[in-house]
Amino acid sequence: MIVCSHCQTSQFLQITESTMKCRDGDVRTLEEYYHCTQCDGRGVYWYFLKKECVSGAVELTDERPRMIEQ
Repeated sequence: MIVCSHCQTSQFLQITESTMKCRDGDVRTLEEYYHCTQCDGRGVYWYFLKKECVSGAVELTDERPRMIEQ
């Protein structure tokens, strides 16, 4: 799961841009740009040849989604 590294939740993340490249029905690359509407953080997620990485104000986690009460 991708979460905002400042808010520690995915609740306020929005994908602002997404690019996907496929070959023979398989996803080869995926690039997503995220914006957190809670703290204005921005980050990028990449998937390339079965490897994932992130940069900026997003992080990968194996945890379940957590909601923040407003």
